[in-house]
Amino acid sequence: MVSDINIFKSHPNKLLLDHIDGVINNVKQLTSSKLAELIAVFHDLGKMNPYFQKKLLIEGKSTKYSNHAYLSAYVFFCVFAGSKNNQQVLKHFLGWSELTKNDIIGISVLIAKHHSNIPDFQPINYKGDGVSILDKTENDNLFSFLSQVEMPITEYVNHYFTVDDFLKFIDNNNYQSVYRNHLCFNENDNIKALNFYLDYQYAFSCLIQSDKADAAEFDNFIDQQKHDVSDFCNIYSSKLDFYLLSLQQNTELNKLRTKIRNEVVTNLQTNIQKGRIFELTAPTGSGKTLMLLSLASEIMKQTGAKRIIYGLPFLSITEQVETEVLSIFQGFEKYIQRIDSKSENTRFETLQDELDGNPQEKTIKELSLIEFQENTFSYPFVITTFVRFFETLLSNRNSELLKLPNFSNCIFLLDGKPSVKPYSRSLNNLRTFACEL
Repeated sequence: MVSDINIFKSHPNKLLLDHIDGVINNVKQLTSSKLAELIAVFHDLGKMNPYFQKKLLIEGKSTKYSNHAYLSAYVFFCVFAGSKNNQQVLKHFLGWSELTKNDIIGISVLIAKHHSNIPDFQPINYKGDGVSILDKTENDNLFSFLSQVEMPITEYVNHYFTVDDFLKFIDNNNYQSVYRNHLCFNENDNIKALNFYLDYQYAFSCLIQSDKADAAEFDNFIDQQKHDVSDFCNIYSSKLDFYLLSLQQNTELNKLRTKIRNEVVTNLQTNIQKGRIFELTAPTGSGKTLMLLSLASEIMKQTGAKRIIYGLPFLSITEQVETEVLSIFQGFEKYIQRIDSKSENTRFETLQDELDGNPQEKTIKELSLIEFQENTFSYPFVITTFVRFFETLLSNRNSELLKLPNFSNCIFLLDGKPSVKPYSRSLNNLRTFACEL
């Protein structure tokens, strides 16, 4: 049996432990969640599968079991589900006073599904053979594989944790049967179900963004986006103030707009310590866009640099807001991106044209980086639709949750204009401003 875990690879040109450490480092830059760090440790353990290693060397599908995610999840389950001492180690690592069965199951599922979507944690048993959140056929294939192959699983786990022996659970038929047929989630065990959902969804999102960034070798991606947010926020207020001063103040309408804007900023200064959600109601034509931008400026002055996400209900309005924002922050357009079904990225288009005439690896990588920036909302100022915003908050989909880590420490400007009668008259001018501090 091979015992040197340093020889295994996660990708054709990357060692497994280097990848794991890279993902852990990315996670730590995104969040202080020890849950996210934990699943980062275990998520690719299964890549020690010898058939996966062969598949890395020879491109194409393997005729033998070469998967890794379910293997990673099952090892985690075996380490911590059957040993009270190991559970104490896990609680100490997470900083939790309690560890429930739901936690063990939830973490296992996140690891198993890190290349797909978060499944239903309370599935319906249609076949009458026991409920399980994970695919039973995939687990059968995994157990058959484990009976034939040995791997340095203990060495890997002990590289990150000091735990009691757990190998006796790996090939135990009763243990496998319970894992396969009764991986059941009990909602009554969660005192605060919403907190559980948010914690696990967010940890999963931090893992997948960190994993993809490291796998694509986007070096210092997360650190760079933090620098971009800081740089943009440093010029935000001065550029906005300069633009506001350039507006003509010689009409009664503009004087009224200025009066309203000053009033809402003053109200925010007074109440910012009392809450994180603020509502602004003003008549059409009063300059609510500039008011919202001014509110964001005041938030940053009092609480520090933050990404801004400006959400709107319609594509036509996103185009209008983009035009106005770009005119305010001339010279800093690289920090601003509209992201919706009709948006364009001029740099992306330029690179595609270059690629057609001169395909180079550097160009391909920059194209991939720009695409990843959009998929993760990694710009200091993002203009998008309500659909993109709310789908991310409520989604279980891998592709949607990539954005969720960048919703942290963020100012949300939600510019709503409901048009459904009979509420359209009373709510026609509603604007909601929310800030995550």
